[in-house]
Amino acid sequence: MCKRLKGFDITVFSYEDDKNVRLSKSEIKNLLKAKLEFFRSFTIPILKERIPLSFSGLKVLSKLNSFDSVYITDPSIPTIFMILTFLKLKKAKTKLIFGIHDPRFLRDQPQKNNIFRKLLLHIYKPIQKVVLFKILNMHALNSFYLKLLEKLNYNGNIYYIPNFLYYTKNNKIKPNRNEFIVLFGGRLSIYHKGLDFLIKIIDKTIERNKNIKFHIFGSGEDGQKLVEELSNKYPNNVKYLGFISIIKLKMSILMQVYIL
Repeated sequence: MCKRLKGFDITVFSYEDDKNVRLSKSEIKNLLKAKLEFFRSFTIPILKERIPLSFSGLKVLSKLNSFDSVYITDPSIPTIFMILTFLKLKKAKTKLIFGIHDPRFLRDQPQKNNIFRKLLLHIYKPIQKVVLFKILNMHALNSFYLKLLEKLNYNGNIYYIPNFLYYTKNNKIKPNRNEFIVLFGGRLSIYHKGLDFLIKIIDKTIERNKNIKFHIFGSGEDGQKLVEELSNKYPNNVKYLGFISIIKLKMSILMQVYIL
C-alpha cells in the first residue's frame, strides 16, 4: 500500500516484538518505502493485551493528531482507548479507520481455554466492543467480517475491500505438467493462520492422492513445529522451505507453477 500511494507522507508505527523478529529494521524499511517508527509496549498479563505505556509509545500517541488519517490494525483495546483519548484531548480532526486483519478483533474464546479465562473474557468482551465501536470507520477484508459487523449493529462506516494482489503478467512462466504442487506461505501461527486446519487438510489430501505435493514457507510461533513434523511424516509430499527472501521466492515461482 505504501508503494502504491505515491506522493503521500506515510509513517508506519509498530510495537517492538523481540520474540518474533524475522527481518531486520533496515530490511523492513526497504520493503515499506515509507517512514517507520518502533515503540515499546507493556503487555498486560493474562489478557495479553498491549498498552503503549513507555516513553516511545507516548511519543507516538502525541504525533497522531498531525495525520489526516490513522489506519489501525492492532486490536489491543488499551491501545485503541489511548489513541481515542489522545485525539479527543487534542481536538484532532484525524480520521480513524480500524482494519480487521485479526480474527480476535472481537474475542469469542480465550487463547488458553480454562474457567478463569472464560469468566474474564465474559467481563472483558462487552468493554472491548464498546471501545472498538467508538471508531467510526471499519475496513472489512472479507464477507464474514462484513456480516459480523452488521449483525453486531455497528453504526459506523463499513468499507468492504477484499484482499488483492498486484502482479505483472510474465509470459515466460509455463505450467509444470509433471507435478501438482500446492504452495502455502505465511506466518506459521495456529491461532491467526489456522495451521491446525492446514495440517488436517494436507493429511486427508495425501491419503486420497499421493501425487499431490505441498511446499510451505514461513516461520515463527506455534505452527512451525507442526509443519516440521508434517514434513518428516511425508518427506516425499511435504517440503518445508523455512523463511525465505523475496528473491528466492521469485526464483522458485519461475522454476515451477504453484497452485494457490
